[in-house]
Amino acid sequence: MSTDNTFWGLRDDSLPPELYRVQHTGSQNRWSAQGDLFSQSSRWRFNKPAFREAVMQHLDWSSREDSCFLSVFADWRHAHNWASSYLDRSRPYIRPSILTVSTVCSEMIGFRVVDLVEKLCIAPHPNFRYSADEYLIWGLIPQASITGREFV
Repeated sequence: MSTDNTFWGLRDDSLPPELYRVQHTGSQNRWSAQGDLFSQSSRWRFNKPAFREAVMQHLDWSSREDSCFLSVFADWRHAHNWASSYLDRSRPYIRPSILTVSTVCSEMIGFRVVDLVEKLCIAPHPNFRYSADEYLIWGLIPQASITGREFV
């Protein structure tokens, strides 16, 4: 479980023990030499309005701004279906995989998307896409937390 942190009343201690990250050639992230998975944006300091804006930007599929979050799913089947959808897009250079991410003994900071939307009063928008089992990891997934990788 992640550390007991509170950000403006948003607690990050609700991460399930295992999460699943859909990874592919076009994913917006970067790998460190040590194998840590970083979000594309290195923005780490926020006030509450800027944090809210960063969440909205991440959820907006029309946005081309780099995100400071990594999306993960609690449901393996959902992650698998999402990864499989890349196979249907006739892009042979995209090689989707599912990373299994352990949150046990991890210092990751993560939030359930539906909680963020509710607590940050983010209004529905046609470009905002997320699911009930989606979580946002802030900044990075440490290499030690990546316990498996399955190519789809």
